[in-house]
Amino acid sequence: MNNGYFTDNLTGINNCDGFINSIDELISKGENRVLQIAMVHINRLGKINQMFNFHEGDNALKDLAKILKEQVNQTGHIARYGADEFLIAVSSEYNLDEILKKIDRAVDLFNTKKERPYQLKIGFIQEPFSIDLEHNIKDFLSKLNEKIHQHDWNLRK
Repeated sequence: MNNGYFTDNLTGINNCDGFINSIDELISKGENRVLQIAMVHINRLGKINQMFNFHEGDNALKDLAKILKEQVNQTGHIARYGADEFLIAVSSEYNLDEILKKIDRAVDLFNTKKERPYQLKIGFIQEPFSIDLEHNIKDFLSKLNEKIHQHDWNLRK
């Protein structure tokens, strides 16, 4: 298939279809029976767009994508899931909590540099995805998306 179909045009990382394709490939190969999946949300992206313009909102998305790419590196898969959400998937051999802490620290470092007229604020929610129990990654992601919007107390302010 055309690689452009699986790539988010703005950030250059996988889009949701690319992420699902990657997970489906793992499932079909029988690899990684349990994956740890996190959804990362940019808080107040709409306010960035309103206060500074959509170009700065796009910059926020690109900046977070770059941070995720640097911190997740070769340990897993990342993708842009929606307007202000990203996905991370790593096998159970990696410590997702530690990866999320590294992302948090990288966002804090980004904010201290003050290269943008706003501060990136993120939140995340994570769940294990068992290939044996959950065969449909799309349904799993839909449930995870509902959780992140219901439990905004998990989001950094």
